[in-house]
Amino acid sequence: MRTSSFSFTLLACVVLLAACSAPRETRRDGATPPRTETPAEPSRPVAHTVQGFRIQVLTTPEKAAADQVAEQARAWWQSLPASQRPSAMADGTVVDVKWKQPSYRVHIGAFASLEEAEKSLQLAARTFPEVFIVP
Repeated sequence: MRTSSFSFTLLACVVLLAACSAPRETRRDGATPPRTETPAEPSRPVAHTVQGFRIQVLTTPEKAAADQVAEQARAWWQSLPASQRPSAMADGTVVDVKWKQPSYRVHIGAFASLEEAEKSLQLAARTFPEVFIVP
């Protein structure tokens, strides 16, 4: 009795597996239609985090104050002659405002080395006396 029960279970599994396998479509003329591939997801830019330095101009709990100082920092940057602008800040992403609980932080630049950040710190300190370098 056990053998027939086992045989029946095995037969049921085989039938179930056969039913679950993907059947091939055929058209009335007997030809198999072409397979359509799902389009790949469009490539997105990948953000990489690297070690580097920024100059912190302000830390405040008020977004309006952070935005105001960020605009002042942008105006300062644009007022610098091209010869004085640090090459590390030449790509246009100079000033940003970041939220890190509990405060907004205004940063200038994105420097790969501490030496580059220190050169720019000297320039920024003329206009923003309380600036400092952050990793």
